[in-house]
Amino acid sequence: MKDGQERERAPAVRVVRIKCRRIGEHVDPEEHERCPYCFGRLAEIEQGQHEAFCEYRPGVDPVRFGFPPGGDRDLHG
Repeated sequence: MKDGQERERAPAVRVVRIKCRRIGEHVDPEEHERCPYCFGRLAEIEQGQHEAFCEYRPGVDPVRFGFPPGGDRDLHG
């Protein structure tokens, strides 16, 4: 820099939870990574831009796939 001082950089922001378009709830990026509709890498998912990692089509694609029976998603699906 011109004045010889280094500017302090803002710390990188890591998204902790991202809304799932399929179940309508906020979940960890790692859960998006396990979803059959999400195809991006963790770094892409953490950006929170669904177009970059999620192929779910609301109103067209199924919300759940029937497995595992009695899973948590039965409460939300």
